[in-house]
Amino acid sequence: MTKNLSGIELNLRTRAWGLYFDERNLYLTAIRNKIGQVQYAGFEVLRDFHEKPDEEVREFIEDFQSKHGLKRGDAYLLAPRSSAVVQMADFPPEAADNLEEVMEYQLENYFPMKLDEWAFFPQIVSKGDMLKVMLVAVKNERLGDIFSYIRRWNLKLAGLSLDTFGLVNGLAKIESNRFAAEKTAILRFFPNGVEMAVVNQGRLAVSHYFEAAEDMPRDQLAAQLEQGFSLARLDPNEIDRYIAAGDDLPELRAYLQDEVGFPFEACADGAGTAIPDAALTGFGGAVTAVHEKPTLGLNMLPDNLRKRHQRLPIMLGTAALIIFAIYFFYTEIRGYSSLSAELARADQQLSEVTESMNLVSSARSEFQTKQAQLQMFERYQASNMLIKVLFSLSQDLPDNTFLTNMTVKSGKNLSIQGESDEPFEIQAILSRMTFLRDVKPVNAITAGRNRDGKKRFNFKATIVLEALK
Repeated sequence: MTKNLSGIELNLRTRAWGLYFDERNLYLTAIRNKIGQVQYAGFEVLRDFHEKPDEEVREFIEDFQSKHGLKRGDAYLLAPRSSAVVQMADFPPEAADNLEEVMEYQLENYFPMKLDEWAFFPQIVSKGDMLKVMLVAVKNERLGDIFSYIRRWNLKLAGLSLDTFGLVNGLAKIESNRFAAEKTAILRFFPNGVEMAVVNQGRLAVSHYFEAAEDMPRDQLAAQLEQGFSLARLDPNEIDRYIAAGDDLPELRAYLQDEVGFPFEACADGAGTAIPDAALTGFGGAVTAVHEKPTLGLNMLPDNLRKRHQRLPIMLGTAALIIFAIYFFYTEIRGYSSLSAELARADQQLSEVTESMNLVSSARSEFQTKQAQLQMFERYQASNMLIKVLFSLSQDLPDNTFLTNMTVKSGKNLSIQGESDEPFEIQAILSRMTFLRDVKPVNAITAGRNRDGKKRFNFKATIVLEALK
């Protein structure tokens, strides 16, 4: 049970645990949950659990619960990455509301196998222009084995997810700043394989699993690692942090650290307590169990099998926290009432100053416009340009020519309209005038003549002011 006050998640589950297994062993990890801090509490492993009778496995689990004061409903079971096939897919943002339905139409494009033999689960890993979705495929037979463990061991679980997602959830909780800012490569060692998961600034970019052994040829190992980096679209030198998880294949891990040069770093909880590499996956599973909205929240467990313990102390604690929050906000409101009045006065003053600045800005703009107009007028006044232009036109144009309109724009762009017996000669006459250039007709000279037998013309030109001085 969690409550969210002013955007702060107050999680009232004080303890949780994670179970995960591989081809050989069963691992249990416990955590203690405090407000704003998750602490590692303990870790145990049952070797070769497949060879043990169910009664012995149940006793191992119950002893672990009793030792750490754990309730069965506050647990997450993590399936091994080796039991799943994953593919990355892009979907439109609108698909988030019915992702499973949209996924079903695309399965054949990503999984070239008999689809009815597999179960498929989508997990959104990032959101943007497109949804980045990791599609998880688990064979029905394998999923049946996992559900049989739940029944045979008498487990009551909050959920079931992939161990890769548990690992990412754990890192996101204990080192949120680094998780969101850095590029992290996680090497998860299994008895018969290795998973390479890359988290790029809070986004799970790839989960690449390949079979491996201690005597695996080093060139094959290098090829698999290169493929992982290629899928993540990152160079090994771009990785800020390398993390090792799991206690299998120690010689292969030593080779990667000492020979290849992967500088594996240890992880610690919120209190600074080191978390064993073999316990990291279970730690992430416990974090997934204790928080309602983990970073990667895929839950493959059917709704009717999900259990949550609702304890009276939690309910009382919730009520107490709500009362405390109400009292806190009441006292804060009283303390800030005077500041609110000051803020209102400051806002009023700011409004008045802004209005005055707008008036000054408007007056300045109007002044600049008038000043530009005055400068243009002074050019006309100083040179008597219009008089000179009109005089030259009256001297050079034929007597049978009449001007009906003359316009000067921007101090130099001349437009003249008129009528003449010989309108085609007007352009040549204008072009010979030294104070005009770029003489061009605005439109074609009309074919017909007016009542006086004259044709209309319309020319534009550029006045060379220097030639008029």
